[in-house]
Amino acid sequence: TGTSFNNHFSVPWGASLKVRYGVSKAGSITGDVSYLGLLPNNPMTTFNTSIVSVKGGFLTYIKNTHLFVQADLGFFYTKYKSVVHTVSGLYFITGLGAGYSFLISKKSSIDISTNINYVSQANTISPAWLLINLAYRFKLKSNKSK
Repeated sequence: TGTSFNNHFSVPWGASLKVRYGVSKAGSITGDVSYLGLLPNNPMTTFNTSIVSVKGGFLTYIKNTHLFVQADLGFFYTKYKSVVHTVSGLYFITGLGAGYSFLISKKSSIDISTNINYVSQANTISPAWLLINLAYRFKLKSNKSK
């Protein structure tokens, strides 16, 4: 049986590095490396959990809008540490998400997105959770075809 994040942990915090490689006007191949840390609700409790995920996927914009949808899959490593023991594991992760890009210039935007993730056979945490992301996105080089 799993436990939910809110049973034992405060609000999770983390960071991620995401890359997109445009393969057509319809979409991009994506890569994502993320870290998520969970601290206990009770300061007297001596356990914590760390999560690292590595995912790849596909992102596409809906018609001629700034709305996008994405799907990804990859691997998820978790480590639960307490005074008595440490439990860790590597699992398969899938995710689905949607978001909106606010254009700042031709080369940059601010993206707001949500992503629901599902982890197979994770016994120490909930198998699914929702992430809310706020990101600054910029192009490293411009497309020569435009």
